[in-house]
Formats: sequence, structure tokens, C-alpha cells
Amino acid sequence: MNTLECSADDIFEDVITSGHRNKEAKLSDKIEKLSDKNKMLVFDVLDTLLNNLE
Repeated sequence: MNTLECSADDIFEDVITSGHRNKEAKLSDKIEKLSDKNKMLVFDVLDTLLNNLE
């Protein structure tokens, strides 16, 4: 893992049950860096996806 410069959480985030928290945190960090306009776009897309899953 040191060679890959990532943690075990990064490697197993799609496999372990708690891995979604790591993924959520990474996505949140990316969204925080966006402009307000792009944040709203991301939230609109996410809201549409979630509504279609209900």
C-alpha cells in the first residue's frame, strides 16, 4: 500500500461495508472545491438520481 501511496480504506472502499464513508468524504472534499454554480449542478444531478432510486 505504501508503494501505491494509498490506505487500506482506499483499496477496499468498494468491498467493506464502512467503505462508503471514505467515499462520501472524498466526494464531499471534491464538491467543496467547486464554484457555487457547479455545486448546485452536482446537487441537482444527485437529487435527480436519488429521486429515481426511490
